[in-house]
Amino acid sequence: MSSPRARETPLPMAQHRYMKIRLAALFAAFGAAFAPISSFAADPVKGAVVLSSITQAQSQIIWDATDRVTELTGMKLRPGEGQRALEADAVRLLAARAPGIKSKRLTVRVVYVLSRQALMYGNPAMADKGPLLEVSAATADASRQAVSWIAAVENGNSTPGLMMKPLGEFPTTY
Repeated sequence: MSSPRARETPLPMAQHRYMKIRLAALFAAFGAAFAPISSFAADPVKGAVVLSSITQAQSQIIWDATDRVTELTGMKLRPGEGQRALEADAVRLLAARAPGIKSKRLTVRVVYVLSRQALMYGNPAMADKGPLLEVSAATADASRQAVSWIAAVENGNSTPGLMMKPLGEFPTTY
């Protein structure tokens, strides 16, 4: 009587090699799509910055602002000052990245790790990150208008051409 293992037929060598190549290509494409862009060595913000999607119409940048949120919550700030500081930093990032983007519109999505416990266990997953805000503008306007936009945001004023969309509340303690 033959064993169950003897009846199993292994994948033909060509199929096995093809699957390995497909998996390697998939991981390479996934890694390239979500890896931080190293050509922007002088980002004006602390934390990881990832170009997450690019189309002709819109590109999106995700900024992990955990370090900045930790810094701001440790300061003695009046209500709203931390949020405005984060918004101004997001506009700085938008302006810094705009020249290298070919899309018509650019969005910066600001996220942070929701709890210190998630930080203690190493590299937190995206599920551990909470959204704070999105800043969006026409890519062509981002570099030209950056200085006036930053000044307006820091003073709590609205800015034509710049869309601010709060997605969560700025933490009072962290």
